[in-house]
Amino acid sequence: MRQLVQKWNNNNRSKATFLDFHLGKKYENILRRKKIASEKLRVAETNKYVYTVLDGITQFKVCLHKRTCIFGRFQLDELPCPHALAVLTISHTGYEKYCYD
Repeated sequence: MRQLVQKWNNNNRSKATFLDFHLGKKYENILRRKKIASEKLRVAETNKYVYTVLDGITQFKVCLHKRTCIFGRFQLDELPCPHALAVLTISHTGYEKYCYD
């Protein structure tokens, strides 16, 4: 049963894009809201994996390699937070591999 669920998750993840979600309605709505929030943020690259994201005067450090954001929601939700989505957008990287099973 676990193999079947894991295979289904991997199939859905491979089909998912920002324009055509296939992760389920709940996660689709969460990611859409986060994507909209990410459009207001400014991103500065610190190195290959670490970025500084500016939200007004507040700075957030995002590490794609470790899947972390100082904001904490990336780790807690196991989905990219708005800060991580801003980084993924400017680096032209799909978000699929940053969503946990």
